Amino acid sequence: MKKITLLFIITIFYSGYSQSTSKSQEVVPVIIEAETGKFYRGAKIQDCETCSDLKHVNDIGGPSNESGYFTSIVTVLKAGTYKMNLSFSSGDTRKLFISSNGTTPVELTLNSGGWSIVTTQELDIQLNAGTNTIKFYNYTDYAPNVDKFTLALTQESVACSDCFGPFEAESGIVIGQAKIDNCDTCSGNQHVSDMGFSDRYFTKDVMITTAGTYRMYVSYSSGSTRSLSITANGTTTVSGDCNSVDWGVVFVKSFDIALQAGSNTLKFHGPDSDWAPNIDKFRMELVSNLGTNDFSATNLSVYPNPTNANWNVRTDNSSISSVTVFDISGKKVLSMSPNSNQVLIDAANLKKGLYITKITTENGTKSFKLFKD
Repeated sequence: MKKITLLFIITIFYSGYSQSTSKSQEVVPVIIEAETGKFYRGAKIQDCETCSDLKHVNDIGGPSNESGYFTSIVTVLKAGTYKMNLSFSSGDTRKLFISSNGTTPVELTLNSGGWSIVTTQELDIQLNAGTNTIKFYNYTDYAPNVDKFTLALTQESVACSDCFGPFEAESGIVIGQAKIDNCDTCSGNQHVSDMGFSDRYFTKDVMITTAGTYRMYVSYSSGSTRSLSITANGTTTVSGDCNSVDWGVVFVKSFDIALQAGSNTLKFHGPDSDWAPNIDKFRMELVSNLGTNDFSATNLSVYPNPTNANWNVRTDNSSISSVTVFDISGKKVLSMSPNSNQVLIDAANLKKGLYITKITTENGTKSFKLFKD
C-alpha cells in the first residue's frame, strides 16, 4: 500500500494541477512531499511516524542567512493565485518564510502543539504558468519541520495586453567570455553565466507595441551579492543588487526602464570591474504609457485577430503610408506601403505565434500585437 501511495504522489507532482471532469469542476490539488525537494546548508530528510510517507524535512532555519532551507520545483498549467495547505510539526512557536520564484515571501507563525503532531496551515501563493521554484526558509531563527503541501488554483491571472515575454537569456547574443550553461533549476534548463566586467554580457532584441516605462522581471541566480545593469538602446541604464543566497536557487528582481515602441536592444551586464549574476529569463509589462506619436485606436482597426489567414487593417479618415510586421525576436517579416485607408496583411506563409505590426499614417504611428493561429 505504501508503494502505491508514493507512485500516486509522483504522478501528480509532475503533471501539475488538473481539474476534475465532474459537474462541480472541483480543483484537484497538487500533492507535494517536502522530501522530494532539494536541500541546502544542513536541511535534511528525517523519519517521522506521524507524517505522510513517514518522512519530513527538518533542520530548517537558524540565526543567519547561512541557515538550512529547501526548495521544491512545481509545474502548473495556469498562472494565478494558488491555495497552499502546508503540513508541519513544531513543539514551540516558530516562523517559516515561503517564497515563490524569488518574490516577497509569505511569513507564517506556526505551532502544532508537539513535535509528533502534524497539523496544517493555509496560505495564498502566486505561481506562474510552467515551472516555479518555491523556497522554504528562516534566516533569523529555527523553523518548524515540513511534511508536505498541496496546491490548488483559486484565481486565474488575467491576461495582460501590454505584457511581453518571457524571453530566455540564452536566446540572446552572448558577448565575450559570458556563456550559456546548463541549469537544473532554470526555465529551459539553461542560463547565461560568467557575466561581468566590461566584456562579458549578452544582448536581446525585443519588440513592444507601446512606448513607455516597463517593469522587467528578471530571473537570476547568485550565491553572493552581485550587481546587474540593464541598458536599453544604448542610452538608458538601470541597476540593482542581486542575491538568491545559493547558485542553485532562482530568484526574481524587478527593474523599471523606458522603452520605445517597436524594436529595443537590451544589454544585460555587470559593473566594469566585477562579476554579475547568472541570468535565466525575463519578462516585461507596461506600467506607464508615454503615448508619443500615437493616434487614437478608435481610428484604426486590425481584424480578425487572431487569424489563420489574413489581417485586415483599416482607418476611418487617414491614409496608411506603411505597414511593417516583426516576429517576436524583432526580425522584419513583412513590409508594405499601401497609401490607402485599408490594407490586407497576408499571414498565409507565417508560422503560428505572436507578431507585432507597426502602422504609420499621416496622423501618427501605432503598434499592435498580431496572433497567427
